[in-house]
Amino acid sequence: TTTGPPHRMMASADSEGDSDFVPFGTTRGGAPAVSSAPSVPWLRSRREARNELVLLHDEILDFLDFIQLTKEEEAARLATLEFTTKAVKATWADAEVEVFGSQLTGLLLPGSDLDVVAFGAKKTATRIQDLAETLEKEDGVEAVETVETARVPLVKFEHDGVKVDVSFDAESGPRNGLLVKKFLRDLPALKPLSILVKYFLQERDLNETYTGGLGSYASTLMVASFLQQRRRVDEASGSRAPPNLGSLLLEFLELYARNFNYTAVGLSVADDGAYFRKRDRGFSYPGRPHLLAIENPDDRSADVGKNSYAVHRVKAAFDHAYLALLAALKHPEDRPGGSVLAAVFDPADPQLKDRPPLDQRGLDHDEKKKTLPQHPHARRRRRPKRRRRSLEHRGPRATRNQA
Repeated sequence: TTTGPPHRMMASADSEGDSDFVPFGTTRGGAPAVSSAPSVPWLRSRREARNELVLLHDEILDFLDFIQLTKEEEAARLATLEFTTKAVKATWADAEVEVFGSQLTGLLLPGSDLDVVAFGAKKTATRIQDLAETLEKEDGVEAVETVETARVPLVKFEHDGVKVDVSFDAESGPRNGLLVKKFLRDLPALKPLSILVKYFLQERDLNETYTGGLGSYASTLMVASFLQQRRRVDEASGSRAPPNLGSLLLEFLELYARNFNYTAVGLSVADDGAYFRKRDRGFSYPGRPHLLAIENPDDRSADVGKNSYAVHRVKAAFDHAYLALLAALKHPEDRPGGSVLAAVFDPADPQLKDRPPLDQRGLDHDEKKKTLPQHPHARRRRRPKRRRRSLEHRGPRATRNQA
């Protein structure tokens, strides 16, 4: 049994089979189902959880399932990728297109931009305009825009409702995506937590670097760093409790809202993760001591967080969310529609309330169970082997049975 403050407990429960997550739409113990209010679109009917953190964990799984892309959304993105590839090749026959960002990593939200990079496009002063002109001639294309003054020039457009960003010869994008995929394999909780944090920042317009927010790559590295440090603590303490997303979310928010020293310390996810002194790495900037320093694992001399000048707003948002979730856990009578997450995610957000209900998406939730496997460093407990009874010990039992 794990002890400690409620938000630090790794709430455990008897697992089904080898899974560590409570499966979607299922509960334990055979308690009667409790219906959730329809005003919270992601909540499913569920049975009572045996503690509040398990309840939050279950609701996080509901939310993640609710915002995953529908088959139609996935098909639209693939069709737009095919269209973009053809448009690039129509402009430069020898060019190749690669995806990066969330399309490569799988950390997708509804409405996520489709990030692609074109390699082999002829390097001329007009190549940005050349692609824009090709796109403007095509049906189904809207809002073509060129961004030539940015560090990485872009062509932005929308095709059949999917927003696309095309960059040129930027090898770091696909490389960074492959690094994130490596961390996703190593840290099983990274995907669900990263998607939660991405949505949280997007809902508050804190997810764009050009407005001082935290981009997807930066926020994913923050989550990865947190999980690396958390795993180190678990291994040192010998903890074998199954991961609880509610507990992890609260600890993540507490760390970056209240405990992390932004002025003096930076974070690295290389070599199983570490913290470092900002001044030792040249990641301290005059006039902006509050910036979050994040070493880029692809180029360890680069600071991913240096352009996120509004990170103080992110920190304040994390702090508010931390307190709001604690209050919702402590006072169930105040939860809108019985939801804990509604304390930080607005159920009336059009991105949520306008999504099709889960029962209309053709998903078999009894068979498609969402589980979080143990990380590769965890060891499963082995049941001690029963000692075989000797013959002299069998005698009395046999005698009693015969009697």
